[in-house]
Amino acid sequence: MERKVIPCLVLAGLIISGCEYKPDAVGRAREVYIFTDHKESIEFDISLSLERQIFTPQPGVEFFLKYKEGDEATDHLRRHCILLAGYESDTAIRFMKNLYPPLTCNDSFNLYTFRDVWAEGQTVMVFVAEDS
Repeated sequence: MERKVIPCLVLAGLIISGCEYKPDAVGRAREVYIFTDHKESIEFDISLSLERQIFTPQPGVEFFLKYKEGDEATDHLRRHCILLAGYESDTAIRFMKNLYPPLTCNDSFNLYTFRDVWAEGQTVMVFVAEDS
């Protein structure tokens, strides 16, 4: 009986060690990190969409936006909410295209959503546009 248990334990150990471990997402869940090289072009529209007022006893905004340059994306990969926005040739978009090659703007623009890319409980959105 004991001889059958040892191979099963070894096999179970190999299976578990082969699984890809992802750490939990860090930061505030309502904080959106936006990586773009075009902050001036998109800031108004994104703010209008995501920073809506919430009317509670202590008013606040729905999401807190943090803008970063596109090449800073690799420093913040474990955040809860990440938005990459730009053109197909931009640094942040090319970074995601290495992971998900079919990313394309389809002759105008496209919006992609991915879950748990670099961390558990994470949402990554990619907005790719052909031009402004």
